[in-house]
Amino acid sequence: MAIKIFVNNKRIIALLLVAILFATPILSQVVVSDYVQGRRDGRREGAGDASMIWAVVGFGCGCCGVGAAYLWPQAVPAARLVGKSPEYVRGYTSSYKNAKREKETIYAAVGCIVSDIISIIYYLVQPPTVE
Repeated sequence: MAIKIFVNNKRIIALLLVAILFATPILSQVVVSDYVQGRRDGRREGAGDASMIWAVVGFGCGCCGVGAAYLWPQAVPAARLVGKSPEYVRGYTSSYKNAKREKETIYAAVGCIVSDIISIIYYLVQPPTVE
């Protein structure tokens, strides 16, 4: 009788251990660290805050405008970081700056390309001058 109870307890313990083994990865994915959450939020908001004025700069200044868009320092809005943990702030700041710089550089590059296409079309359509 004692052996039967011991065997039943071993099965229950084994089933509990297997359930915990399978539940651990699921539970660990639900809890996201502050740093990862900060990176997600910073990437989303940085891309959303990018200014379309860089397309005009790229159109007017060409490659210099693209370089300026890439090198221009990116400021992080401090009001969004009030009350957040240091890990969240670190993740948010790095991701925000990168996302905003990337998006603004793309805008400037598009403006530069549009300017180049207009210039090429103008010179192709222009009638030849006769002297």
